[in-house]
Amino acid sequence: MTLSRILTVDQLREKGACSEQRRDFYAKYGASLIVTENVFDDVADKFDWRWGAYFLLSDDGKKEWGRIDTEAENECRRKTAEARRIYDELCVVYWKKETSTNEEDEDIKRKAKDYSAAVKLAGKERRLMQARTFARLYVAEAEVPTADFASIEQRVVASIEDAEMRTDGEAIDG
Repeated sequence: MTLSRILTVDQLREKGACSEQRRDFYAKYGASLIVTENVFDDVADKFDWRWGAYFLLSDDGKKEWGRIDTEAENECRRKTAEARRIYDELCVVYWKKETSTNEEDEDIKRKAKDYSAAVKLAGKERRLMQARTFARLYVAEAEVPTADFASIEQRVVASIEDAEMRTDGEAIDG
């Protein structure tokens, strides 16, 4: 069974979303959207997931989103740390020299590109995680009649396990 929940432009307006975010939502989805875990994958970098978590999730949902986002931020930093360290060390040596060779110039440019690519990839992965986490929590909260977060968390875990059991786009009817 695939869990879902509707999100509308009216909800965004009522909660105070800026006009740009509402316009972007409407342009992509129309007046409403059936939210599922991966529905935001192609627009993970377009929407403000922190805003969504703060204004569209319960207090427990906000806490869980914040916990997961903090883990993702730490992972992002971990993934970029080595590239940054190498780049910084090279810069210290490079800037202390009065002259440099073309090879040294090219080396520092390569290291800068490597660092930039690492930051870009880690940021993209984090935004995708934010989008998926928001969607999972948003959907899970609709499935629970009370604010019992333990039940929400169980449903999120079940949803993730269900998705992991699928193979290569195979649909599960339920």
